[in-house]
Amino acid sequence: MNREHKYRVWDRLLKKMIYPDTITFDSFGRLHHIEFTGTNDSMLSASMDLLKMEDGSDRFIPEQFTGLLDKNGKVYWDGCLVKGIKCGLVDNTEDSIGKVYYNIHHAAYWVISVEGKYNVPVGNANWWEVIGTIHDEEELPKE
Repeated sequence: MNREHKYRVWDRLLKKMIYPDTITFDSFGRLHHIEFTGTNDSMLSASMDLLKMEDGSDRFIPEQFTGLLDKNGKVYWDGCLVKGIKCGLVDNTEDSIGKVYYNIHHAAYWVISVEGKYNVPVGNANWWEVIGTIHDEEELPKE
């Protein structure tokens, strides 16, 4: 099975999504180097020490393309927010917001509700609608 492998990267410093031209990871799966086209089509590059914030935390958060499309044909990315019926659960009549993530124990993409009440496989991608990313705080329900 061939699936397109592509990534987007959230820049915590600039607070924006970057779609890199080149991205590499080290043997432990950590981000090693990225290159992307900046303003005025200049090529920008970051590796090693430029990948960290001043406090030592990761500046860039990579998010992988899942290979799936939602019910509107929008791309699913690791870290996107989705809205949909809580499929496969007893109480599956109301829409809920969840986050798409890769579940290493099941080797598949799953959705966990933002309130932590459920955790289900993405299943049929047509059940869900992409509404934003985990970086879009205004999309999260207010407590």
